[in-house]
Amino acid sequence: MENGRKWIELILSFVSGIGVVGIGALVTNILTKRRDRTANREKARLDIYMDLAHLYSIYFWVASAEVRKVEVPADISRSCPSLAWKIADKLRAAGDLTETEQILEVLFSDRYESAMSRYGVMGEIIKGMGKRVNPRYSSKMSEIGDSNLLNPKRSSFSFKSHAPGTPFGPQV
Repeated sequence: MENGRKWIELILSFVSGIGVVGIGALVTNILTKRRDRTANREKARLDIYMDLAHLYSIYFWVASAEVRKVEVPADISRSCPSLAWKIADKLRAAGDLTETEQILEVLFSDRYESAMSRYGVMGEIIKGMGKRVNPRYSSKMSEIGDSNLLNPKRSSFSFKSHAPGTPFGPQV
């Protein structure tokens, strides 16, 4: 009888050990998937943020052409739609980002009365995303942009910059 009881205890111990390991593996798997999903969403958010910031810098010329009542340069007219659709495709692939509806609205809706109003909304979206994506980068780039626009030494759109990160810098 005693020998049978030892075997039952041994089998129960073995089965409970397998159960604990199985539950641990399941929990680890669930947590890893959640972490990976979050990491993928944050990477997608960063990619979309960078593309939207790029579009914003290009769209500046659309808004300024509207204000100056001149034709939008052809290269800008070609690059804006392709970049907008690239962003839309990344939004679709990313799933449910909180900014998706706002971004699609600013990219494709005809409810904006002017390019300047669309440009302003796009800037607000970028500012909001920047606080989530990389707050220090966002605030510094905003500070640089404001400084460049408000610099009294630059009185027109024809200013030249020697900063390598600007389109006016040395072309390689």
